[in-house]
Amino acid sequence: MIDLGDTSPPASSQIKDIQYVLRCIAKVCRDENREPALDTGSVRLWIERQEGRGQAETGLSMQLRKIVEFLSYREENKCLRKRLTKQASRYARIGRLKRKRKHTWLLNNPTDIGKVWTLAEKLLAKSRAHKAGTSRRYLLALHAAALALAVAAPLRISDLWRLRIGHEITRDATGWSMALVTQKTNGDYERSELWPELSEFLDELLVLEAPGGNLWRGYDARLGSPLFSRDGGKTALTAEWISDAGMSMSAPASTSCAPCGINWLSTARPIGPRWLSPSAAREAAGGRLRNIMRKIDELVL
Repeated sequence: MIDLGDTSPPASSQIKDIQYVLRCIAKVCRDENREPALDTGSVRLWIERQEGRGQAETGLSMQLRKIVEFLSYREENKCLRKRLTKQASRYARIGRLKRKRKHTWLLNNPTDIGKVWTLAEKLLAKSRAHKAGTSRRYLLALHAAALALAVAAPLRISDLWRLRIGHEITRDATGWSMALVTQKTNGDYERSELWPELSEFLDELLVLEAPGGNLWRGYDARLGSPLFSRDGGKTALTAEWISDAGMSMSAPASTSCAPCGINWLSTARPIGPRWLSPSAAREAAGGRLRNIMRKIDELVL
């Protein structure tokens, strides 16, 4: 039990981060036949293991600061806290001088934005070729809208899944516009007018569900509902579902498009730096993107 006194308690996410680092240090101690302890020797062993595994300096800096936070809350080992703070700052400086993994990945795996847009157009055309009222037609239109919107407004997945019609994304007689506060940076993202070419992709999602195919009746019916939904706006596709990059034909119906077997929006994920997670920066991500693009080519050609 830690008595914080007048100090505000840390958020649950911070506690989980601290707990994770402490468990890693304890594991290193056990592997080295040492008594688990939070001292200079155990931290040094943990750092050596993390460096051996290729952990980036920026990540090491953040985790060292979590150890400092824990010791500060316990008001223990002031000398170790001071030493780790300096070490964290040193790692942070080194990390800032290095190119980020996602930027290196992008340089080695350039994405042709024009090709992505062309694929979106082909998917929309393929959707319109199917019988009205079928799930296949709607899901192909959903693929097309996701790709097109990712090109026109390269937001993070955590922002895209929160888009609501009439709130963050709005339609009027001149076209679509967008205004939201981004989740990660808490910054304002405003586009008073999205590309006019994007309108037919987003409109299609409303027209397909509207009585008589009337755009404005469909828009009014969907006010306040998630833009990306598979049940007429009743529930949004979750960020976890969207970020799943799997494209197996045997994937569950809740995580893949039944007509084409591709996780919609996973195709759009590598479009720009703001879409990439650390794992996407790995070399395997290049192969995944090429596989996804090839799979879409098979669908639309």
